[in-house]
Amino acid sequence: MRYRYYPTMILVEGGDAEIGDERFPAKVSTFKMAETETTMWQYALYCHAKGLAIGNFRNKPWGEVRGDDPVILVSW
Repeated sequence: MRYRYYPTMILVEGGDAEIGDERFPAKVSTFKMAETETTMWQYALYCHAKGLAIGNFRNKPWGEVRGDDPVILVSW
């Protein structure tokens, strides 16, 4: 069950980077990021933990949404 609800995290090493069209120098801290897209199961767990409504995901163009589908149409 853990793998269903909690993503595998990968380490992204920080360092110097250039951002924007004008290539401004920036320093990026080391951080962890999920290895795959956030699933509906994971998003539901997040909403439950934060006391948020999950919304209505039943009427999508491709049909019924399953728990392991990537979450869409959300604002973090």
